[in-house]
Amino acid sequence: MEKLVYNIDELAVALGYKSAGAVYKHVNRKNWDAIPPPVRLGTRLVWPCDTVKVWLSAKNEAALHKTAIDSPAFSPPPQQKKRGRPRKST
Repeated sequence: MEKLVYNIDELAVALGYKSAGAVYKHVNRKNWDAIPPPVRLGTRLVWPCDTVKVWLSAKNEAALHKTAIDSPAFSPPPQQKKRGRPRKST
């Protein structure tokens, strides 16, 4: 039988986090860029396996697109930093 949902410990393993506490922090901050949004079943938070797979695919596509845009042909030349202490304007 195929698994339908991940609990918080399984999601942490699937996403490569070291602990479930890291996932809890993202849930509390509602940081949906770092983890997919959960579904509440009673008092438990679960993540449907299909939703997690789609979310991971979208993240992968975004990363591939970003790397294509950030290639050296598209990046502007680095700016020189001003050195020393700033002067007072008079």
